[in-house]
Amino acid sequence: MPGAPDLNQRREQTLTSAYLALASDWRLWQMPLVEALRQVTRRVAEAVDVRRASVWWIEPDERRMRCLALHDTTGGDDAGGVILEADAPDYFAAVRAGRVIDAHDAIHDARTRDLGAHYLARFGIQAMMDATLRVEGETRGAFSIEHVGGLRLWNDAERRFIVSIADLVSQLLVRDRTRASEQETVLHIAQGIAAATGERFFDTLCSELSQALGVDVVYVGELTADGASVETISVHAHGQRIDNFSYSTAGTPCAVALRTGMCMYPEGVHRQFPDDRYLVEMGAEGYLGAQLVASTGEVLGLLVAVHAAPIADPKFGEMLLRIFAVRAASELERRSQERDLQRSRAELVARNEVLRLVARLSSRLHRLLDAEAIVRETVDALDGFAHPALTCCYLLASSGDYLQLVASAGLDEAAQIRTSRLPATGSLSGQALRNDRMEVCDDIPHQPGMNADARAVLLDRGIVQLIILPLTYRNRSLGTITLGFRERAAFSGEKRGTFEAIAQAVSLALANAKHVADLEHQAHHDGLTGLPNRVRLHLEFDRTRSATIGRATTRALLLLDLNRFKEINDTLGHHAGDRLLEQVGPRLRSALVGVPALVSRLGGDEFSVLLHAVADEAEALGIAGRIATAFRQPFLVDGLRLEVGASIGVAVAPQHGEDSHQLLRCADVAMYEAKRSGTGVKVYDQAFDQHTPERLGLVHDLGDAIRSDQLQLFLQPKLDLRSGAIQGFEGLVRWQHPQLGLLPPAAFLPLAEVGDIIHDLTYRVIELALMQLRQWQIAGLDQYAIAVNLSPRNLLQRDFATRFEALLKAHGTDPTRLELELTETAIVQDPEGATECLNRITALGVRVAIDDFGTGYSSLARLRRLPIRSLKIDRSFVGDMVEDPADATIVQSVIGLAHNLGLEVVAEGVENEATLAMLRGMGCDFIQGYYLSRPLPWREIEQWLAARTPG
Repeated sequence: MPGAPDLNQRREQTLTSAYLALASDWRLWQMPLVEALRQVTRRVAEAVDVRRASVWWIEPDERRMRCLALHDTTGGDDAGGVILEADAPDYFAAVRAGRVIDAHDAIHDARTRDLGAHYLARFGIQAMMDATLRVEGETRGAFSIEHVGGLRLWNDAERRFIVSIADLVSQLLVRDRTRASEQETVLHIAQGIAAATGERFFDTLCSELSQALGVDVVYVGELTADGASVETISVHAHGQRIDNFSYSTAGTPCAVALRTGMCMYPEGVHRQFPDDRYLVEMGAEGYLGAQLVASTGEVLGLLVAVHAAPIADPKFGEMLLRIFAVRAASELERRSQERDLQRSRAELVARNEVLRLVARLSSRLHRLLDAEAIVRETVDALDGFAHPALTCCYLLASSGDYLQLVASAGLDEAAQIRTSRLPATGSLSGQALRNDRMEVCDDIPHQPGMNADARAVLLDRGIVQLIILPLTYRNRSLGTITLGFRERAAFSGEKRGTFEAIAQAVSLALANAKHVADLEHQAHHDGLTGLPNRVRLHLEFDRTRSATIGRATTRALLLLDLNRFKEINDTLGHHAGDRLLEQVGPRLRSALVGVPALVSRLGGDEFSVLLHAVADEAEALGIAGRIATAFRQPFLVDGLRLEVGASIGVAVAPQHGEDSHQLLRCADVAMYEAKRSGTGVKVYDQAFDQHTPERLGLVHDLGDAIRSDQLQLFLQPKLDLRSGAIQGFEGLVRWQHPQLGLLPPAAFLPLAEVGDIIHDLTYRVIELALMQLRQWQIAGLDQYAIAVNLSPRNLLQRDFATRFEALLKAHGTDPTRLELELTETAIVQDPEGATECLNRITALGVRVAIDDFGTGYSSLARLRRLPIRSLKIDRSFVGDMVEDPADATIVQSVIGLAHNLGLEVVAEGVENEATLAMLRGMGCDFIQGYYLSRPLPWREIEQWLAARTPG
């Protein structure tokens, strides 16, 4: 057939493009699972051109399938509640048997025909294709496409496409399942070890990891000096701490971990390492081991997990070990440094009085965390101890090319300038440092390798002997100490040892200070870009706060987010993404030339700019505009020109916040508005903000409102279409707030639903209704009833029926005049519990109605088993029924079916005479809506009733 190959090829290309678009859409992995599944079903239905696409999950009893998401091109999205029952054995068997069910004629296909009466015919489905969802190697559900309007022959391209989509959905399900538990586990362990130090830290870490991983043994081991053995520091085995032990790493997986950084054997480890006596005796199957590496790059030891059975989740285990190996290494390094320091002190104290002086110097130095303070203290101590004519302390520059003079004694300013730098190569100090050996020079005029300026300075001061002490720590060069004497002296072994001890103490103090400085830098800077991080941003804001007080300037915070960064990461890889992020800081600085600002990376592709001094909001906007313009220029990454762009949110102090946390939140709101609107730059506006502290403050006020009688009952009439009389009213709550005035339910009910205060609110509204009914009873108005709405959460409260009965008895009200309205959602959440609770309530004589019928997931078949008296058709169907035949058909069907079940029908949202007339013609029982009256207090309802009474 001419042209057919081209048509099939185009079909293949279309479906491939649709799959790639879904697979590369990073937003799917960020949004909630249900929303992600809705996106997938909608886009698949469009791509394959079918009426329905859905995701189904096999229930734990393996006899039912539950719909997680459904897209019907005529009815939109749906999720949850739809159950495929187990009276379809052939279909369930087919799902478990293979990857694809491709039923061209679903009504007669042996695999799907038992779905016919209760599912296929119900929705007019004549062809369907399902691909199974595989999770952890098991079939757990199906992705289904369903064709309406005739038979359909599925082709190979469509089969491959649906299988690929099913695999994508399976990954989404796995990711949703693991993401929350993994994050919770990491946080739990981090909190457990946060305050622990020393031996208690390692014990806590091993205990927490063994529980989190579900393994038999977790231990931390320290590598011995020869690197051939490991001595354990803490061992947690079978739920308790056991004694430490040591072992040789030869022929063990530990040797692999020490060599490679990370070693993982999910199963069979004792068979792969038969020489490891410990693993063989234990019969160990699973093993995870991670290097513990010091800040200097030195391997210190291992963090190991061993299990008699295979490791259940090796990837999760590897992640945990990688995370906490860094913290364990830091603690092990600190422990090692403390041990080195203790050893150094012990050796010094054991010597003579001179060495005890050195020990005191060491103690003073190790209380200092600033390198310059350490060397100044050293210069002063040496001046009083050895009485040199001059003392100079040099620190090695970060480049390693030269030594910089930091502190001295015995040199005037001119001499300090001449000797401020010594080359690391071609100087006596550099030689001492390179050889890590104390150098003694007794012939300064003829000493080879001495710097010319240094020689001249020494000779001018009559220096005849030099001692140069190298400052090193663990093969790391730090600097030198130079002592100059005007008399030559012999250096005995003891005196040499004293000077070497001083140098060791100074070196250890400098190394500790540098380590603390490095940790401080890491804590306040981003590891990839080197920019300040979120912590530094808040600290800098607080530090500079006082500098702006009283000035005619203000501060502003800009929050910047790259627009297409996820796409670049997914397409080119994280390496390219990192290279791009490294260019953001320089690009921002180029746009901020002459502007006092702090540029920070907050995480991911989010960056901030703290403007220290701007005249007003307009200037901050102008700077943000310059940044946005700068980011329109392409970035060059690995030879590619990448156009990214940025969305920027602006918040200005103090109008948007007094501190950096408030400003950052406001800037974040503005940034998302800029991204949503596509404008690039937005200043914070409260209209963008749906989560203000003021709204949350209403929750506290609502408790006071319930207790202090601020709630009012408004009534909306219900008209009996048969008699033309007002049958009763729906009771609706309003809040007379002391400061905000009269608040409608939408202003506070959503907040009440979040917490337990919804229960107190419901009881108060019921009590107001009972009080009104009691007043009518006294006044002889027994013809009126009141309907009160219940929250779905009320029926989940175990003692609701008991407390409700107590309210009835307390007010002595006729229960037949009270009606409780609840939505279909309240029933779906706990059908059995809801039925039991409603049976107790109706046994008291109280009527029950279903509110907003048609918007939930229940059916009339389910509702007929409940003790309800009436249905209220939702206003979304009633409001347009005059113009919309489809809505009119739905309303007519509900009325007919409800009447067949013996239920009364109330139509909500009646706004005009035409709607009322149509409802009367359909046989509807009652109506309510603005056509009759808005909700009003009883005193105004009395006037309204009097006005509509003839005569």
